[in-house]
Amino acid sequence: MNLRTFVLSCAFVFLVAQLPNHAYANDANTDGWLPIKIEHGRLLVQSSLAGFDGYSLIDHRANSSAVNTDFLQKNTLRLKSRGVTGVQGLAERNRGPYYRDVPATLLGVDVEFSKLDQVSLDRQDVQFILGADFLELGVFQFDYPNARMRLLDRDTVNLGELSNVKSRVDSTCNVVNAEVRLKDAQNVWLTVDTAAASGVLMERSIVAQHDWLTSYPSELLNVRGVNAGSTVEQFRLPVLQIGNFEVTDVPVRVPAKGNNLELFDRPTRTDSNLRCRRGKAQGLLGYEVLKDFVLTIDYRKGKIHLQPTTTS
Repeated sequence: MNLRTFVLSCAFVFLVAQLPNHAYANDANTDGWLPIKIEHGRLLVQSSLAGFDGYSLIDHRANSSAVNTDFLQKNTLRLKSRGVTGVQGLAERNRGPYYRDVPATLLGVDVEFSKLDQVSLDRQDVQFILGADFLELGVFQFDYPNARMRLLDRDTVNLGELSNVKSRVDSTCNVVNAEVRLKDAQNVWLTVDTAAASGVLMERSIVAQHDWLTSYPSELLNVRGVNAGSTVEQFRLPVLQIGNFEVTDVPVRVPAKGNNLELFDRPTRTDSNLRCRRGKAQGLLGYEVLKDFVLTIDYRKGKIHLQPTTTS
């Protein structure tokens, strides 16, 4: 079973027959939810490769799915390479092999990845990154407070009508960008990134315009992304507005002074398959903003809906 068939099968089995009359009901007792693991702000689902159990990371900023070389090395697994491709991470861009027709198990269902890039995640229990090829095939709903997800049928849930946050597809990168307002001072577009643990990661120049690094206490942190790590400076912004919602005490990260992040480079080539080279967004929107919401996202249409919720 390929990924497309897997997603459509899950949507049918878990949801189509069980959706309530109101297509966007979020009752805690509604069927169709699948448990997920949220660790350090990242969304993980159970998976298996070559008989070894592990997890897969759901990543809305990845342009394609990938296998983790650290997992392969730990378990002495070798896949047959079909070529070489470029992979952009947070801090560094590498070239590495890609693979085709890789069998695996995802959420208990046997699947086959038609193409997988290779990345290094610096942890050995995560097997795959699930990127655009997985996410664009359905409407996904993530209930952060209750650590669960479900798949919704586009014919049943029209996010074009239900969306309550200004959002769009970034055609440069094929990711979803949302508009937020920073401390009633500036509107910026940020890429929705379910693999980002921070609240906001953005260009240092924006923060410098408002003297926020001198107005608020900050600290230096070492962070790790795909392929490599880097140093960032973090402070807390009193308030951020997204749609009609206000999120307070938001951790904001910027590249440390003198450090450059690959994320903010403006190259001329666009041959990276895992991460887009440089889109129209000015940063990333992550877990510390989304953690109190049910996030519903249509990756293909670039539409999102947020609904505050609590632990059931």
